[in-house]
Parts: sequence; structure tokens; C-alpha cells
Amino acid sequence: MQIPENILEVKIAGEHFGFDGDAIQQILRVPHITPVPLSTPSLKGVVSLGGQIVTIIDMGVVLDYEPIDTSKEESRILTLSVDGSAYALLVESAEDMGHIERENYESVEKNNDMIAGFYKQQNRICQVIDTEAVCHSIALQSYTPIEVEEMNSLEETMKEHSSSNTTMERFLFFRLGEESFALPLYLTREIIFVPDNFTPLSETKEEVIGIITLRDELITTLSLPKVFGYSETLTEPQQRLLIVFHEGKSLALLVDEVEDVKDIPLDDLEQAHMNQKGSKIEALYKTQSSITSVIDSFYIRDMILQYHIQDEKENNFTKNEKEGEEMVEVVVFGIDKEEYALDIENVQEIIKYCEVTPIPEAPQFVEGMINLRGAVIPIISLPDRLGFTKNVTEESKILVSIIEDEKVGLFVDEVKEILSVENRFISRSKSEDSLFSEILNLENGKRVILKLRNSNIIDSQTLDKIRTEEEALV
Repeated sequence: MQIPENILEVKIAGEHFGFDGDAIQQILRVPHITPVPLSTPSLKGVVSLGGQIVTIIDMGVVLDYEPIDTSKEESRILTLSVDGSAYALLVESAEDMGHIERENYESVEKNNDMIAGFYKQQNRICQVIDTEAVCHSIALQSYTPIEVEEMNSLEETMKEHSSSNTTMERFLFFRLGEESFALPLYLTREIIFVPDNFTPLSETKEEVIGIITLRDELITTLSLPKVFGYSETLTEPQQRLLIVFHEGKSLALLVDEVEDVKDIPLDDLEQAHMNQKGSKIEALYKTQSSITSVIDSFYIRDMILQYHIQDEKENNFTKNEKEGEEMVEVVVFGIDKEEYALDIENVQEIIKYCEVTPIPEAPQFVEGMINLRGAVIPIISLPDRLGFTKNVTEESKILVSIIEDEKVGLFVDEVKEILSVENRFISRSKSEDSLFSEILNLENGKRVILKLRNSNIIDSQTLDKIRTEEEALV
């Protein structure tokens, strides 16, 4: 490191340190930091600044002090770029910027330490930190925007799935009032929270709630409870909007609660007697404890075409949808107070949490196994896997996934929504060994979601041991 022209003085653990002032781009208050579980202790997490994902390094930990207390008003982050990657250094406080007098600066020989030299002042000596050495010490590979290969639409994926296994189809289950309903998942583009306000629409039908704007698209919102003759309010926190689509056109459907995503055998669907042109219900799905009404997909498509709002952007929007606009569908779930995601193609179904049979001598994060329609599958606690405390509630769910050709259940605190995310809001890790493959940078940086790499949740050796224990218990 060359002798700097200017020194930015900071405090870390009450001690004075300095940085090359010309290398520091900004001095900012500490924003909300999204932690990266199981990373090196000095990696505080990541944030979105100016649309860019920035890695936060805790200088207290780097220098073998206590972690910086981000709750203190004077704590700051210092942004900089090293080798094309964005970093921010977390410090106790930023003190002063001044021009350096070279005769008072003493360099140190290059070694494994983070100190590049000492700057002598009248009443103290300031240790100057080598910022490049600090950033290079972080094990996490930087996240950079990527061009995702063009993906098939979810509908095409479902058709491929159906052609390879004609007995199964994936459905989204939800509630209207006290009743259970379902519709084919390929009709659902995403699931979102109910906004606070709707733009009124000059429409006489009582099921029309109004208009929402989603990524510059105007979408009519209908109340499915009213469509099916139930009462409806817009005050329940579990309510969601299903964004359904057909031929590049969209419609938002209010439901009282989203329950599960399940692959179910088509042979288990009992054709409804009312199944005729214009009917709402196509079939019934019966289990020992419930009956679910499967909404006719043609009825949904007819509603979409009927209520779709045509505007000047429609042609471009339709063109993008048909060409397979660079969008990725993900399932967003909560663990502790953070949000994480998995590609929807890695989630076969979502089921409610149920009693688990322990597996002897399994790792702590392997909770046990369950019997799912005759198949024994291991259950991995993602809170334990990521270093959090597991907390079972009524919102707890199991995401059924495939890891190395093995069906595995992933326990999560809650499933929040299904999102379609444009490629321009996605950044990917350069390391194939990372537990987190991508970062989703949403809502102008206010919402940062880490996406798990499905194949790295559990290693092959542990999975083989679990298979052996399962065979012994079955």
C-alpha cells in the first residue's frame, strides 16, 4: 500500500485508526443489514446501496475487538470498491479527514496483518489500515449482476412435468371463508401482500375491489370470496393477492389465506357434477379430513380476459411474456426475522408442519423424518442449518424439495409469498460452493433476500447416512 495523501480517522473499540481517505467513497449511517448465516464472523452481512449489493465488514471483529454496536447513533459504514466489488467497513464512528504529512508517516513491512503503517500526531499515533487486505480477507465471494439464461414460463414447465409424469399436477391451495379451494399453479404468476389502497374502478360488479399497479402494469383486483358468495373484508393479515395470468394478461384475486402448494395425482380428482361450460368448479379433491374445490382453469382464464385492463404498454408487455422475459419464480419464506428464498422449481410442494420421527445420531439440523403419502422423507430444520433457533408455530411449513435425487423436507418458520423477480434485480455469487447462490434486491433496496443454493443445503455424505438410518427404521 502506497503512502496515502489523506487520512480518514475513525474509532474502533475506542482506539484511533485511519483509512486512505481517497479510497473511501461515502460515509453513511448504518442501514438495515441482511445477515449472511454461517459466514466468517467479520462479515456482518449485505445491504443494497444505490441498487448495488454491498458486503459489510465489521472492523471490530477484523481487529480482534468486540463487534461494532450498530444501534449506537454515531456508528457508520465507509463504502469503497476493491477489485471491482463493493464493500462497506463498519466502524464505531468517523472522526476527521485530513491531509497527511509524509514525514510523520511510517510504513510497516508487508505481512499478514491489516496494518499498513502508523501516522504520528501531536498527542497520539493513528494505525492506518490496509483496506485491500481487509476486503481480501473476507471469504464470501462478491455478488455481481448476471444474465440468466432464458427460462421457460411456468406454464411450459408444468406441461413438461405433465408429459413426463401424466399422473401428477401441482396446485395452489387457499381458503375462502372456512372452505378450501385450489387452482393449477401454472396459472399463478406470483403471490403478494394486500396493498393498503386500491384505485377505484368504475365497475358495477361488487366483486371488483379496484386497481393495483405492479411493476408499471395496471391490474384489476377481484374478491374471490364475493365471487363465490362469501363475505369479505380487507383487514385480515393472512389475506393475499394471487396474480394469475393468461396470454400475457394479468388479474389479481383476493383470497382469505394461502395454505399449501401440492403435487397431487390427477386420478385423485373427482370430476364435479357441475363441470360444464361456464362452471366455476372443475373437480373435487378429497382426503380423510377435508374436501377441496378445484376451480376450473378455463373459468379463471375467462375472468382474466374479461377484466384485463388494456393500455398503451400492453403490446410490449405481451411480447415480453411470450418471449420468456427474464423472470425467475421464487418461494419466499421467513426464518427468525429474516427472509430467504428458493427457486420455485426446487419446491415440489408446501405442506403444514406435522409430527416428526427422530433419526438417531443425525446432525442437529436433521430433525427426523415423516411419512408423506407412503414415502419416507427426512426433515431438515433450516433455522438450525443457518444458525437460528427453531420455533414451531401455526405458520410453520415444510417445503418438499429434491436434493441429489432424494426427496427432502425443509422446515421453515413461515412461507410468505411466491414472487416473479426480474433478472436485473438478481445478483449471483461467483462461488459454486456458497450456501447462498443469489441475492434478490427488491423495493429499491429496502428488501434484500438471500436465495439458498438447494444442492448445498446438505452434503452427499450426510444424506447417505440419513438414507441408511431411514432404511433401518422403516
